[in-house]
Amino acid sequence: MSLVKICPAPPPAPTNLWLDRRLLYWFDWSWLESLGLDASVLAKMAAAAASQGIGTKLALREIRIHLCQRSPGSQGVRDFIEKRYVELKKAHPGLPILIRECSDVQPKLWARYAFGQEKNVSLNNFSADQVTRALENVLSGKA
Repeated sequence: MSLVKICPAPPPAPTNLWLDRRLLYWFDWSWLESLGLDASVLAKMAAAAASQGIGTKLALREIRIHLCQRSPGSQGVRDFIEKRYVELKKAHPGLPILIRECSDVQPKLWARYAFGQEKNVSLNNFSADQVTRALENVLSGKA
């Protein structure tokens, strides 16, 4: 028996969350009941996944910048924070941007995504402009 005969075609891609929720509730989920699955729970999970950007790309949850207060390798990161942190925070008010200072640590940019996935970029001996480019890559999902 083919899967196409068991499962109806999925709804078209929604343009926004409101439309997505309407499609989820209008969609015929009765075939799930024959499999012993609760359609309302699956509909809520699908709506939550759509609202968090799951399926398109991982949603950025947090940015952490680690640096040393004194080391020359962290100078560009310190300059970036002094000159551009306020501008960055105003551009992304809902995104947690954490600055962590620690003695003798190598400067790094950490990005935490949905489901606990993390990526890091070394910022050792970067200028403030290079730190800006690295951060732009993380924000656009290229890092």
